[in-house]
Amino acid sequence: MNVRKSPLKLYASHKAVIANFLHLPGPNRVQNIISRVASLSEPEAEQLYKEVITDFGQRHHDIETIFSENF
Repeated sequence: MNVRKSPLKLYASHKAVIANFLHLPGPNRVQNIISRVASLSEPEAEQLYKEVITDFGQRHHDIETIFSENF
């Protein structure tokens, strides 16, 4: 197989980012995540939530509504 590098460059756009619910295969993976989140203390959970909002809030329009709908 011959591979040729293209001069075309693709750049991310915050306007094109779509937040979708993540479907993980297998009950063990889902249960593992639920267990890890459930083991967090209230202050830890609040801090992580703030970090997620800070990191992704600008990329996803109304991210808190998306979280509420997926919850």
